[in-house]
Amino acid sequence: MFDEDSPLQGDLQSELDGMDEPINSILIFAVNNLARFGEPVRDRFTLVEFPYPNSEERREFITRKIEQAKPYMHVDFDVNRLVRATESMSFRAIEKAWNEAAFTFIETKKPISTEDFSRFLRNASLERPQDLTALFG
Repeated sequence: MFDEDSPLQGDLQSELDGMDEPINSILIFAVNNLARFGEPVRDRFTLVEFPYPNSEERREFITRKIEQAKPYMHVDFDVNRLVRATESMSFRAIEKAWNEAAFTFIETKKPISTEDFSRFLRNASLERPQDLTALFG
């Protein structure tokens, strides 16, 4: 557990310890890094994991984004390269980078460069902000 989480873990543990009788409710607790919470907290929850989208799911998502953008901006992306570049990324992270690119295009009316998109990936805190020089031709 990280130091900044210690008060949260203590409060959560106290609240959970105070539940002596079964209650008719569900607590949904979403975290990005389960390792931040100790075993006593993790042991009290049923773990449900949502894996990153696979390549086909990312392909469908990216293709839909491109089709939606075509009436508003010039879009000439290689879908296969984008699918590979977004491996191990969530839909949320891909969406954040896509939105940043779209908003920049709307504001500047300039085509989005590889360097721009690389910056959008970093800003979206994506796990794989790799060299994307091949993405845009």
